[in-house]
Amino acid sequence: MKVAIFHQNEEISSPSSDNLSSASKEELINDNVSPPKSNKKKFVELISNEKQAKAKIDEWKEMINDPNVHTVFYLDTEVGGFKTNSERLSCIQCLVVSSPRVNDQILRLFNPLIVPPSISHLLEEKREYTLKPVENVEEENVDQFIDNKVIREIESVLIRDALPNGKIVILDVLDMSDDLLDYFEDNIMFDERCEKVFHYKTFDLKFLGGASYCKNVSCTHEISSKYIPYHLLPISNYKLDTLSHYLTSRIISHINNVSQTSNDIGNLEEIKELLTYSNKKELQESDWFERPLSPTQVEYATQDVITLFGVHQLLINILVHQDNSFHLQSYFKYLYNARSADSEESPQDLEEEDSKNEYLLPLAEFSDSSKDITDIEDSIKEIEDEYKLLESKMSTLQDRIKQVMIRENITDTRFFKLSSSKRATQQVPLHLLVEHIANQRSTTKVKVNPINLPVGVTTTMKKALKEAGFADIPTQSIIKQESSSYRITKK
Repeated sequence: MKVAIFHQNEEISSPSSDNLSSASKEELINDNVSPPKSNKKKFVELISNEKQAKAKIDEWKEMINDPNVHTVFYLDTEVGGFKTNSERLSCIQCLVVSSPRVNDQILRLFNPLIVPPSISHLLEEKREYTLKPVENVEEENVDQFIDNKVIREIESVLIRDALPNGKIVILDVLDMSDDLLDYFEDNIMFDERCEKVFHYKTFDLKFLGGASYCKNVSCTHEISSKYIPYHLLPISNYKLDTLSHYLTSRIISHINNVSQTSNDIGNLEEIKELLTYSNKKELQESDWFERPLSPTQVEYATQDVITLFGVHQLLINILVHQDNSFHLQSYFKYLYNARSADSEESPQDLEEEDSKNEYLLPLAEFSDSSKDITDIEDSIKEIEDEYKLLESKMSTLQDRIKQVMIRENITDTRFFKLSSSKRATQQVPLHLLVEHIANQRSTTKVKVNPINLPVGVTTTMKKALKEAGFADIPTQSIIKQESSSYRITKK
């Protein structure tokens, strides 16, 4: 994907091509950036001036303060001296997306400071969709429904708005003061009213205030690797380029399988071009201390947030719509535990609320109920035989190759690594332990504190005590702890 770079200056009032000054147009030529195949121009705003960067942050603050919209920042960083002891922040890529706030009913169901607005918005759409009369709901499977939604969002946000209007911004902060970075961190990263989306947030947040300081942060690596199972996201790893290739393959499949008008096909082809992502190591590890940034560096930096937006849309739609929002429950529990640390409630209140899972109750409206049991059972029956066959075959194959590796002393193959572990246990007869404790109490001159080490009261222990002639343990000495677990068995 090729983009045109414009540098903000006092004469430019709008990022559109009609409003570019002649000097800026000359810069575009000098930067030697060729236009994309599409007839629509794609502009990226590169800000290297500290005063203009502060003005841009103030513009974003106004968006965040607008009570009628919620704002999501899609962010990435490029670092000079990557993987060395002299790592330093070079630039911050920002795609800022605003959309109307969801209605009061959804806000009452979910705490907006814990549940990301991007997901609340999808849940509201899901509610409206499911409340439609059956005859008005188009027949389509969930994958096609998700693909259509993602395609529409990419087209609406990126193709029609962000790229032609220069809403992707690169803050060239390398030579800016720490005060400017602090201003960005305090007004964007710390503000919990706006959602910040990264891929592999652990790395980026090191340069943007730290994980404990930044609020309302979502991570596509975290969502994809921990909260979406393999059958919904069949990929080998969770790198951004891998996720992007998977998203692109879904769009290609959509083009091939779904009837579209010629205009729609054109848009889909443009989306394919947009999402074609190559994580070129030489660009990531290129000299990000060098100024000015090269056009290829700017394109690479821009591609990250474009791809991040598309991948995030895919992942949150899978969470909300696949398996009847089942996996969203685990993600909500994580968000609640992680983000409630900043709550004014006491730890005890939070623990009691967590034990009752009350924060998950609103999801019941969007999740499985008794009316879904028959469909779930039918799905189990449909794949049960195939699952047993594959599980049996996989177990046998793994046992065969393990035996060969052990017998022939092979530690590595193309796909497997053989490892061994030894576990040593230590035991002491109970009467010797009691004697040891008694001797310590009688011989030591130092006060010995009570030993707070509960020992499980098992049937074996009760039997051994009885055979040794001891009376039953007094009931008042036994600490009872009850827990419940559930499992289903086939009838």
